[in-house]
Amino acid sequence: MSEDPSRVNDPDATSHDFGQIKILSDRVVYSNAYGALYDDDVRFPSGKVGRYIRFVWSAPYSVAVLPILTDGRIVLQKCYRHALREWSIEVVKGFGHEGWEPEETAAQELAEEMGLYSESIERITTVVTDPGFVAHPTVLLVAPDCVSTGNRHLEDTESILSLAPLDLDAVNELVVGGSVVDAVSLVLITRYLSAHAR
Repeated sequence: MSEDPSRVNDPDATSHDFGQIKILSDRVVYSNAYGALYDDDVRFPSGKVGRYIRFVWSAPYSVAVLPILTDGRIVLQKCYRHALREWSIEVVKGFGHEGWEPEETAAQELAEEMGLYSESIERITTVVTDPGFVAHPTVLLVAPDCVSTGNRHLEDTESILSLAPLDLDAVNELVVGGSVVDAVSLVLITRYLSAHAR
């Protein structure tokens, strides 16, 4: 039997809550329709009391979906990201909805942002992009055999450009060359490329 790679190797870890940062009181310091910023009073494992910030998105989850055309080529997009103040090459992403399965949200985002449709969207895994600041799950999916619906419908707040379809080698060059900086896109693309390495 193989050893559990997540096993804690610390003789002091004798209880299930050992090492946890305890919230003494939570304090919302800013909020809008998309989420809330907290500045919590906490107790650290050392016993010291202090503050720790965290952000909570309003959406229950996000999705990131990699569109694959029927000929095997990948379609990526350029999104203008306000925080970066520049364009970012990414997979299709969007916020989830209460009561919706991630596959449903992914299908909606594919149609809206790229005008694409996939008969069977496959869930790969779930990641958390920055657990030191935000505990928000992002579900990673692949959409094989995508076909064009003929149109797309961007939201008024989105700035997105579709890139020309790329073969696996070209996508790998983007990743290796550092052209893709979005962490979620990197995880999803590299997972797909490693599974389909020639």
